[in-house]
Amino acid sequence: MKRLIYILFCISVVAGCRVESLSEILTKQSEVSLFWRGEAQMLYSPDTHQIGFNVKKKEFRVYNDRLSEWFIVKCSELPTYEGQEIVADLSWTAERETKNYSGLSFRVEKTDQNGHIWLWNESTRIGIVIKDIQ
Repeated sequence: MKRLIYILFCISVVAGCRVESLSEILTKQSEVSLFWRGEAQMLYSPDTHQIGFNVKKKEFRVYNDRLSEWFIVKCSELPTYEGQEIVADLSWTAERETKNYSGLSFRVEKTDQNGHIWLWNESTRIGIVIKDIQ
């Protein structure tokens, strides 16, 4: 009986652990956003946020009107086509701190005709939707 309870406990623990997949986190997004470990860190709203882009620095910036929430992605090369592998530095405001990652490898998972670019890093489960506003 104890063995059966232990097995049922293990099954419930494993079933409760959920690893987000790329399709669950990123490709469902239709607007500029940043996700880390399956949690939304920032969701762009045109009413309260601004988007910036610097072609020379290959840098995408998103920030709210009060500058209290933001994220910056600085790419090694401009992401332009699906399947492209790029390296990028990423910073963003978390709840009580600024998160910084340097030299992350991202794969361009998707692009659209409106300039949206979906980037994914599997090891950190960071998903970013940026917009090329050139």
